[in-house]
Amino acid sequence: MRIAYILTLCINIHIVSAQKTPIVFEKSVFDFGEISNWNNPPAIFVFSNRSTSEILFLPTFPAHDVYVELPKGKIPAGAVDTVKIYYFTPGIGEFEKKVSLYINASDDAIPLTVKGKILSLDKHAYISCPGFAPPGERSAAAKQDTVKSMTSAPGFIHDQSSRISQQAAQVTISVRIAEAEIEKDHIEFEEPDEKQEPKQTSPPVPPMDVVAPAIQSPSAPAESMYGSVPSDTLLPENLYGPNNIIFLIDVSASMKKPDKLPLLKLSMINLAHALRNIDRLSIITYSVHSQVMLPSVTANNKKIITQIIDSLTARGYTNGVKGLQTAYEIAEQNFVPDGNNQIILATDGLFNNPGHSEKELFDLVKEKSKNNIILSVIGFGQDKSALRLMKQMAKEGSGSFIRITNSEAARQILIDEIKYQSAFNK
Repeated sequence: MRIAYILTLCINIHIVSAQKTPIVFEKSVFDFGEISNWNNPPAIFVFSNRSTSEILFLPTFPAHDVYVELPKGKIPAGAVDTVKIYYFTPGIGEFEKKVSLYINASDDAIPLTVKGKILSLDKHAYISCPGFAPPGERSAAAKQDTVKSMTSAPGFIHDQSSRISQQAAQVTISVRIAEAEIEKDHIEFEEPDEKQEPKQTSPPVPPMDVVAPAIQSPSAPAESMYGSVPSDTLLPENLYGPNNIIFLIDVSASMKKPDKLPLLKLSMINLAHALRNIDRLSIITYSVHSQVMLPSVTANNKKIITQIIDSLTARGYTNGVKGLQTAYEIAEQNFVPDGNNQIILATDGLFNNPGHSEKELFDLVKEKSKNNIILSVIGFGQDKSALRLMKQMAKEGSGSFIRITNSEAARQILIDEIKYQSAFNK
């Protein structure tokens, strides 16, 4: 009797273990918060294949107002990739959409949730998933009859942040970021290459309170700014220590201007490509709420880092204290004792919260700097009160106050900042 009980227990444990999905998502809920000018931004879910074999996502059939973009082909063991979910609606207000995903290695559903509160629609927003709606009712612009037909091809729409095309009669949508088209390959955590003899370079000059020339062509296409990116040979390991970098990005609506978030994304991508295998990077955004877009990963995962940076969109209003607290938590969790532990805050507004005074904010930043977590601030805009606050935060955080005003400055300025902060001989 006892033997039979033990055998039954072992079988049950084996079944439960076998049903556990090998796919692990960093988060299962994506909360957009409050959003003005809704334009169908993707909810990006980062996952990893924790199994020892390849897996494959099975076709999914969500509601008619939801489109799910799954990775193509098999996901190698140890690979990191993303699932994107798009929501289409003609209305405003709160929404919550649930999607169940399935893979070939498990019978269990993987639940994901997308939610938020839409305050207003962009005139180019899709109000129905392309392929389901009549051609004349696919965008808010068409519904309101305020603009002419977006294109002669049915189901095709252009805007500055994305390009959605209906390529067949079936519901097959190809979505690309117009600022930098992203190749959908699988991303694996790679082992660091053998160390090579680094090139000798001179110690960097600190980019304190740098102000670059005025932007010359703010209307230039964002995708033209990405051009060639630097290599990881810019930070030889005998001159620069390891970095633990946390980006804290203001994605409130005012950051949407072409001389703000687009330039910041260019600068972030260039820095990401200059970082080495020994460096780590995380990305947190804040507007109404703070959100960890990318948990701390090694910098050799450049494709997934670039994809997350490209996906950043401006919406809502500024509420940054919670985001700063989250950034410090991630910095402490991934602290590098003999390296550069640095938060880079990028904002154009007052970094405030009704529940926190300026003194409390400065005290927090100063306390963390004593624990070797420095804070640098990238400041946009001309608000004198905001600039004063940002400069004081950088000072209390033992970091730099940086201004980015054109693409030429954007390409190099963050690399110079990290060189200065991580140099062995400052």
